[in-house]
Amino acid sequence: MAQKKRLKIILDTNWYVSASINGNSRRRLYALLINEKLTIFYSRELLAEYESVISRKKFEKFIRQE
Repeated sequence: MAQKKRLKIILDTNWYVSASINGNSRRRLYALLINEKLTIFYSRELLAEYESVISRKKFEKFIRQE
């Protein structure tokens, strides 16, 4: 049987930030991450941007820095 191609996607930082502070967004992101039809790519730059964004003062009430 022919192997189906997986869709390749990149999720921007907003997806990860939303998932960090909102349960519904977290469930949506998890569904994408475990979807076998998708290959999700990320970069060091994206991770650095995520870290920079969640370190902002306005996110202190949602995200602990440990």
